[in-house]
Amino acid sequence: GLMGRVANSVKNSGGDVLGIMPRALTSVEGCDINIGRVVMVDSMHERKTMMSESAAAFIALPGGLGTLEELLEISTWSLLSIHSKPVIVVNTNGYYSALGDLLDKAVESGFMKQENRDILKFCDTPEEAVAAIKNYSAPSKRFDLNWSSGAPM
Repeated sequence: GLMGRVANSVKNSGGDVLGIMPRALTSVEGCDINIGRVVMVDSMHERKTMMSESAAAFIALPGGLGTLEELLEISTWSLLSIHSKPVIVVNTNGYYSALGDLLDKAVESGFMKQENRDILKFCDTPEEAVAAIKNYSAPSKRFDLNWSSGAPM
């Protein structure tokens, strides 16, 4: 699939590839251990947590429900101050335009603040995505939450 092609391209360019794969998905999606480092985990939550800790930025390429779910969750994690990394949406051929429109409608309708909408940076090309990462600054208006294990409930 697309992620395998991206991983191969990164590897062939001398980059570091880290795959974090839930064991349960290997029978459906396979797992090419020759592309780079592969870490097997027991759950999707463990996968996403490890991805969040390992990534310098999050880039969504065109994808399906899993991609959408991870994109929206990692955006929410930014809002909640779980991370302060760029969240980039590569809008290839307008693939994510409807999502951008939906988020704009949520702002217009009062369900979302503009600064929360702005967590997601929509880019039309990979070059724009790289520039967005280089020029990124964390949103100033986020929840000031303490996620340490000793924080009161």
